[in-house]
Amino acid sequence: FEERVRLYKLRRSSWQDYNRELISEGGGVYSRGLKSIEITPQVREVLGLEDDVTELAPSELLSAILRAPVDLLYNGGIGTYVKASTETNAQVGDKANDALRVNGNELRAKIVGEGGNLGFTQLGRVEAARNGVIINTDAIDNSAGVETSDREVNIKILVDRLVARGELSPDERASFIESLRDEVGAKVLETNVEQNVLLQGEFNYGTLGMDVYKRLMRDLEKHAGLNRTVEFLPTDKELQARFDTTGEMLTRPELSVLAAYVKIYLTHALEETDFADDPYLEGLLREYFPAPLVERFGEYLNSHPLRKEIICTRVANEMVNLGGITFAYRAVEETSVGVDAVARAFIIARELFELGKAAKLHRELPAHTSLDAWNTVLHDDQRVLDRVVRWFIAERGVVAGNPLSSLLERFGDVVELRKNLPAYLSDVSRARVRSKRDAGEAWGLPEELIVIWIRGFEGYALLDVIRSARDNDFKAVELAPIYFATYDRFKVDELLGLISELPRNDRWETLSRQALRGSLYETAAELATSVAEEDAGHAPSNPEGALQALDSWIKNHPTRVGNIDRIFEEVRNAEPDSASHPRLAVISVALRTLSSAS
Repeated sequence: FEERVRLYKLRRSSWQDYNRELISEGGGVYSRGLKSIEITPQVREVLGLEDDVTELAPSELLSAILRAPVDLLYNGGIGTYVKASTETNAQVGDKANDALRVNGNELRAKIVGEGGNLGFTQLGRVEAARNGVIINTDAIDNSAGVETSDREVNIKILVDRLVARGELSPDERASFIESLRDEVGAKVLETNVEQNVLLQGEFNYGTLGMDVYKRLMRDLEKHAGLNRTVEFLPTDKELQARFDTTGEMLTRPELSVLAAYVKIYLTHALEETDFADDPYLEGLLREYFPAPLVERFGEYLNSHPLRKEIICTRVANEMVNLGGITFAYRAVEETSVGVDAVARAFIIARELFELGKAAKLHRELPAHTSLDAWNTVLHDDQRVLDRVVRWFIAERGVVAGNPLSSLLERFGDVVELRKNLPAYLSDVSRARVRSKRDAGEAWGLPEELIVIWIRGFEGYALLDVIRSARDNDFKAVELAPIYFATYDRFKVDELLGLISELPRNDRWETLSRQALRGSLYETAAELATSVAEEDAGHAPSNPEGALQALDSWIKNHPTRVGNIDRIFEEVRNAEPDSASHPRLAVISVALRTLSSAS
């Protein structure tokens, strides 16, 4: 790098000025105007060439470099060097590089980093990806440049207004902006990491939602100007054929395009509402701008002329990066609310369940972290986000009618209850939590991430506990241990597992699963409330007292309990259907039986 900097600063420099002592044995600097170039043994080994290859024309050598069996192929500069085998050089439109261009299915690199624009055709990227190469798009890999420019403009808009107001002297303007450089760079790189985490997560779990991707693309065609032909995205039939033939879904290059369209659509949808007017969202502005600017001039952030656009863009990006490409679309489709309602529920879920912090910790995991650990934690956090968002949307219109700060205060008990969760758990639930902790520790996950991960699904149930406690004049801290004792006694976790095994091949199956799961959590809370009401005055706030209250309730209702136990035993022994899934009807009956006991 230092030598390249030296050449950059050298007047009238060329690669011939490169210090040969810095080049490994067998290497060199050669003119592309030579008739042929000698291929040394070292070069043959690095490029994976046959032993009898002793010389190559410059274009042949460049092609060999592109096909080299390396960990990383990084391209830069001008020109399109990789196309698909189904494309002709004439279609590429870069005649200068016709002689050296290769096909995507010829690449042997494990990873491609696109430092230049248009180094690959989009079909070339897709072909490389379908042959096992990890590759995004030039827009993703080069996003730092665009975002740096955006942040610079937004900073200068605010700084210039401060100068005009006399809050910052003209002489200090340049040095102040320069002082923000390193933090801007760090924020930009973090965004790039977020996008790569998103794409890897989507790629790992894409086969679970093929029908959702199809519906999403149709929706973007209708509302966001997506043209699949122009963007080289497969039709529904092509995607299905790909899956049926090879088990493949959308590739990372295709997911990159889809993510961009979704983010743009969500941003515009939010800008058309009053979403950004909520005072709580000023915090997003403070996170967006560098700390020195916020510390000195934070009081002026809300007056930024692009305040609304910045907030909406940030929330749209976060919804996709944290929740996944289909997150917002599925939430809107399944609840029939607007994007702004989903965004408000997203902010609440992110704060109460520490999902933003979890995402940051996840991004910081070392490269040697097992893929199983990486996938499990990411996917579990996204599932928790899905459930919490839907819970708040369904909570009697509460999301649409209240400021975010009041909602966070109203459900603030979730934060405290989650912190003390182990104190409320019975032995069965503790064993379940212990199993997850053991897995997290074996994977080498940081303690803070393990704690948030463990509190995810267990903590989700606390929403119903808090609601039931509020509606029935109980303290949530008193109802929580009874809830978990009831949860374990009636093996609610088993029924949840059976619901999770139900198919979700289309929207209606997904909605059915969602309705059953929501009803089960709500019924469990109602059952716990019934136990607490009969035990009124004792207010047990620990697992032992909760078990005593539950035992007393069971003795007082032998017929109800007997019916529940009998039905649940039948559910566990029920024959699966042809798709190896438990029957929906059997689960529905079990849920009704449990509900009737509450």
